[in-house]
Amino acid sequence: MRRIPLVLLVLLLSLALTFSTVLAGSPRIQKSQVKVESDGDLTVTFKEGGLGKLSLITYSLSGTAHEYFACLPPASGGTGGSTSSSETIDNWTAGSFTSAKNGSISGTIQISVPASSATCTPGYTRLLCSIQYTNILLLDRVNSVFSPFMDTRLTYVNTSQCP
Repeated sequence: MRRIPLVLLVLLLSLALTFSTVLAGSPRIQKSQVKVESDGDLTVTFKEGGLGKLSLITYSLSGTAHEYFACLPPASGGTGGSTSSSETIDNWTAGSFTSAKNGSISGTIQISVPASSATCTPGYTRLLCSIQYTNILLLDRVNSVFSPFMDTRLTYVNTSQCP
């Protein structure tokens, strides 16, 4: 008589474990936000759930950055010409995070203004005047879950120092 309740208990326990595994096995980025900071850096804030507890997840951030630079002559306020550069942010591995006991990760990834190949005449100072980010994609590389900001076009403009 005691065997039936024991077998039933084991069966219910295994069903509960299977159900929790199924729930943890459906990762999704629940919310995300992307913005350009006052210095031109790009910041992505996100929350991903359905990961299972203590999962190590690596994220990458990709997109395109179009930069415009001015060349400032030494010790004067005028410009000495301008140069522009279009750089591609190429699948940067931006960070790894470990999920909490509830199977979620809340994180922030910040990317500095991409290095540029734009140059100025010797003695002139190169100054970032604007940068526009497009085709931004946050990717959970472990589970192939992404949060696209494809229609997002974010721009930083340095109005105080640029022509």
